[in-house]
This record gives sequence, C-alpha cells and structure tokens, in this order.
Amino acid sequence: MSGKICTYQKKQLVQNSLFAGALFLFSLLLLWGAHFHVLSLLICLCLYPILILFSLDLFFKYHTSFSYNQEHITRTLFSRKKTIQWTDLSDIQLKYYQPKKSAPGWMELQLISPDTKTSITSELSPDDSFTEIVQSGFQAACQNDLSFDRISEHNFAAFGLFRPSPTTADSTP
Repeated sequence: MSGKICTYQKKQLVQNSLFAGALFLFSLLLLWGAHFHVLSLLICLCLYPILILFSLDLFFKYHTSFSYNQEHITRTLFSRKKTIQWTDLSDIQLKYYQPKKSAPGWMELQLISPDTKTSITSELSPDDSFTEIVQSGFQAACQNDLSFDRISEHNFAAFGLFRPSPTTADSTP
C-alpha cells in the first residue's frame, strides 16, 4: 500500500544553517580578535558544542524523509529505514516546546514500538503531514489501548483528538 511522503522544510533548514554559520563566524571574531580574553575563550568553549549539535541535527533532518499510510510509518535517513506498524505501537508522546512566550513553538511526536523508536517534529513539509501523522498515531494508540501522559493528552486535545469515553452497560437509568 503506497502512502504519503514528507520531509522537513528545506528552506527553514538552510536558514537555520546560515544562522549557525553566522554564530560560528562571530565566535571566531571573539576568539581571534585584537585582544585575546579569557572571557572570549569561555564563550567559544560553551558555544561550539551547542553549534556542533545544532548543525548535526540540521544535517540529519535535511536527509530524513517519512512515508506513512494506514498501516505504518517509515523514517528514512540516507538509505536506512525504520518502520513502525501502527498495530505494533507501544507508546506515543506528543510534546510542545515554546522557547519564548511571544515566539511560536514546535511539537514533537515520539512513536515507540517494541523494536524501534522515532521522533518527528512539526517542521514537516507539506504542512498538513504532521497533523495527519499525529491523527494516525492517536488512532493507533486508541486501537492498541495505550494510555497517554497528561501532557500528551492535553496536546492531542489541541488537535481536537479526544479518547472516546468508555461505554458502560449500567448507563441507562
């Protein structure tokens, strides 16, 4: 069964890479300026590991794609594929991150099966792909009778996704 394919937004990844490069060049100016200061060295020692991790994250996102349908989701990084069958889903978490109250945040969906785990952020293209994946994951979690943590439940509600309330035989008066 074929499905939809989505990737991370390349334009945004390139913009973030340029920002990381500008920070790197600025730190070099601090380090090799006319006057060498211990403070400049400390700033660079703190900044470089963050820039390296940020750059690696951008690199891997640039080369990652997802394909999904009603049966499974597959993450492809270079030629390596990880597939999670929706029926094998054993845990799901939906988190929201907001760096500043005035700035928009992003969401991260973690899908876990007994043999693999994958994380997907809301920076996918086309834009409706993340919403469709969240809906598919939610439906699979409900069918697999998985429980949600409080934060995930709240974030699913933001998508208009609510766990169906259990029906009881004693509900009639």
